[in-house]
Amino acid sequence: MAMKWKQWCAKLGMQKAIVSASKHEFVEMIDNHFARGQMEVGDSRINLNLRRSAQFLSIRHYRLVPGFFVSLLAVALSFSLTVRADTPPTGRWEPIIEIWDEFNGAQVDLKKWVNEPNKYIPNSGMKPYNAQLEKGELNIYTRMEKISGTPTGQTITSGEISSKTMVKFGYFEVRAKVQKSKVNCAFWLYRWTETATFEIDIFEIAGATVGSETSLNSNAHVYYGPPEKENDQNRVSDPQVWKASAPLSNDYHVYGFEWDEKELKWYLDGKLVRTKANTDWQIPMTIIIGAGVMPNWRGVPEARELPASFKVDYFRAWRKIPGKSSADTNQALRVDVKG
Repeated sequence: MAMKWKQWCAKLGMQKAIVSASKHEFVEMIDNHFARGQMEVGDSRINLNLRRSAQFLSIRHYRLVPGFFVSLLAVALSFSLTVRADTPPTGRWEPIIEIWDEFNGAQVDLKKWVNEPNKYIPNSGMKPYNAQLEKGELNIYTRMEKISGTPTGQTITSGEISSKTMVKFGYFEVRAKVQKSKVNCAFWLYRWTETATFEIDIFEIAGATVGSETSLNSNAHVYYGPPEKENDQNRVSDPQVWKASAPLSNDYHVYGFEWDEKELKWYLDGKLVRTKANTDWQIPMTIIIGAGVMPNWRGVPEARELPASFKVDYFRAWRKIPGKSSADTNQALRVDVKG
């Protein structure tokens, strides 16, 4: 059974339907059905009862408010969404709006992010044009490019974005699909001072490195001393690997990290996969989302693997509400976004 767009939109506006689909899936679905001029009422990607788990409810809910409207002008569709995003697993939280990003714009929001090569990693091949917003997602591309002046006449380039605002404690989350390549896709925190460096790797994943396809690598590094003298031998690290049941590059997953003065906690799709005492990471840090080549660890990507895209549906961040205990009941947050 099909329903004309105007009727379908009117129905949604009246009923305030809650749609359990990712933002990217929803926008893609809108585009596809609009092109056909119809909406299948029983579309399997609209599921009002989807839940990720009993303890960590689905974060991929979107409420279409009464102000929802459609302009059926040739091929244009305009809409307003309110994101219904469940809070972290324990405690009471509020969104950190200054860094929260649904990646709905036309380009990377330079009020929130620095889209330039990481100054701590010179000659990394990071290029600003490799971080692009497309169809409501951040796409971080890795490419094999012809560049004069290099020994082979070509090189591999990639990209990353880093937050302009540093954070100290909170819950941080992305919904992402990593590249199916030997490129290291990463979501991490970093701070360089004159006397020390601090790093927390929420995840590092290389989707096509043999033996690592299901591996979620996490780590916490600290080094005390002149930063220019830091190396793999003198920094203190605590690497761990958590194995998924299937290659992580096959699908989107939700990667979360909870950080307070006592503990570090890593989550995958709502499941707690690692806990570590917070012995050193008591300083504001920069958030970085990016992809890079690490030949000694991951191997060198083959030409057939590239170009590849590390897709990030959203980045969300919360801080704990002062004075609230971890026993308090969570309430879903609503954050207005425009599409």
